[in-house]
Amino acid sequence: VLEVQHHWAHAASVLVENGVQGRVIALVCDGTGYGTDGAIWGCECMLASLEGFERLGHLAYFDLVGGDRASKEAIRPAISLLKHAYGEDFELSRFAAVLGRIEPELARQRTICGQIAKRLNTVATSSLGRVFDAVAALAGLGSYNHFDAQLPMALEAVVEAGAEERYCFELRRGADECEELCLGPMVRGLVEDIESGVAPGVVSAKFHNCLAAALAEMVHSARRRSGLNRVALSGGVFCNKYLADRIISLLQGSGFEVLFNRVV
Repeated sequence: VLEVQHHWAHAASVLVENGVQGRVIALVCDGTGYGTDGAIWGCECMLASLEGFERLGHLAYFDLVGGDRASKEAIRPAISLLKHAYGEDFELSRFAAVLGRIEPELARQRTICGQIAKRLNTVATSSLGRVFDAVAALAGLGSYNHFDAQLPMALEAVVEAGAEERYCFELRRGADECEELCLGPMVRGLVEDIESGVAPGVVSAKFHNCLAAALAEMVHSARRRSGLNRVALSGGVFCNKYLADRIISLLQGSGFEVLFNRVV
């Protein structure tokens, strides 16, 4: 058995499929993969070859509550992302309307908040898949994944065609010199829109457009650090045609050669 880090394997699949030798910038986005630091990875920008990889950036960690149940019950990542975005200003009562339609039992909401506060049965994650779950639920599109990627698929399906607005994001350099993508500004803008009655299709478009811009900026940063101009995209998140088409267009427009999975 040869053990290979999950997201490096995603990157390697693109390299092999495209017959590419040497290093590329790899952007790998999915729901769950065990990271080399013990966290659950899921939005990674790295330098990768068939010989090894170096992590350059990732989604800023948030708390994943309850193990595998967090991939089913959207209330878990939703509360975690709200707490992460609002910090000391977070109070359950402030978000009663948006959270109540995801999980009507206040006791369960409080239990999840307590777990996060005490770090009880939680793990740090950079999972972009769980962000999709949370955003779909906050937008009123469902609360539970009965099958893999049900909520993300629902979110993609309602995207308002032609919408070009996007939410804000922040890129910052972490203690380990990795670039961290902070979606706190996105979460706050999204909640404001939902509470103002903005249509789910517009919310979805602004979310997708935000992600495309943010991920493209991470790749730009990786190019400045590495000098590489070839980027490989992989991971289940890029099964999302709207997001994949948009980020491929952004990167190609900036002079990148973009590789992605077609067969593997």
